[in-house]
Amino acid sequence: MKTLKLVLILPMVLLLAGWSGKTPEETIQVAFAALCESGDPRDARPYMADPALFDEFDSNVAILIEVDPDQWEQIKADARADCAASRAVEFRSVDIQGDKATVRFLQANGEEGEDELVRRDGKWKLVVVM
Repeated sequence: MKTLKLVLILPMVLLLAGWSGKTPEETIQVAFAALCESGDPRDARPYMADPALFDEFDSNVAILIEVDPDQWEQIKADARADCAASRAVEFRSVDIQGDKATVRFLQANGEEGEDELVRRDGKWKLVVVM
């Protein structure tokens, strides 16, 4: 069982550790991996164009953890399940216009997905609106 966990977790750890942000697709893969691993959206912060969007979220999470830690754990479990269904499994198209990119992909649940990215300091980052 230990070996199976290592085989499943090691590729994800290596992917996260080696993130270079050189392509929009790589950023999407790594951000999904971070979110799917923990279920905590804050773990995808390094891959976001505007990580300051999480400031208010951080405050709300801190309050929730203090008031009802079990509910926070359930939220993360639900996020992991949602992530598994919506993660990108096949990239359909990548449209790069200067420092902006639109990536269309097929999700694990069979639906089409699309992400907008921008290049910041040489790395592709996801544009998220909260």
